[in-house]
Amino acid sequence: MNRLLLSIAAAMLLVACLGTKTRESVLLPAVRAAWPEVQVDVERGLADGDLTEAQANEVRCEVDLLTAALETGDLTNVLYDPLIAPWATRGVAAALKSGEIGPNVAAILTERNSRFSAAILVLQERLVL
Repeated sequence: MNRLLLSIAAAMLLVACLGTKTRESVLLPAVRAAWPEVQVDVERGLADGDLTEAQANEVRCEVDLLTAALETGDLTNVLYDPLIAPWATRGVAAALKSGEIGPNVAAILTERNSRFSAAILVLQERLVL
């Protein structure tokens, strides 16, 4: 019985290690590749927004922090969801409203931004654990 429990624990540890390695070797490069396009949406959203210059600068500072964090892989101090993500969403809406993109493209970009946000959270969870 003890051997069985030890074997199960070892298997779970192996799976956990493989999951961490996969996140590092697959998810982080995917997030790095997607970020320039998401960043375009964020900038478009900021340009369309009704922020003061100080508020816009706060978001841009967080954008710079995320850019640097993606280079190092340390996303511990990044506030993507509360500060940056809403502006990516607003950027897609602004592009749709201006006719720059159609509804199908807007849906695709919205889904991409949602998946990007989820990936950031997964990477941050790994760092917290």
